[in-house]
Amino acid sequence: MHAERFGFDSAWIAQHHFHETEGVYRPLRVPVARAAKTSRIGSATGIVTLPLELPVRVAEDAVVLDLLSGHRLEVGAARAAT
Repeated sequence: MHAERFGFDSAWIAQHHFHETEGVYRPLRVPVARAAKTSRIGSATGIVTLPLELPVRVAEDAVVLDLLSGHRLEVGAARAAT
């Protein structure tokens, strides 16, 4: 991955509901692919808006991804968007 080759330490993904050109709906899916293609770069979510998700599923997905990536995941969570 280019980011890792150029010395980046982490890559972040945003979650934006109801906006066609910004972010993604399921931000924990993208870091799975990133973790598979990198060996040291960390993955992070901006903010996962928990009321718009199933919080238990977010927690389960985050734990599995963190384990698969060698503990390279950071997750931001909030109860509302601003």
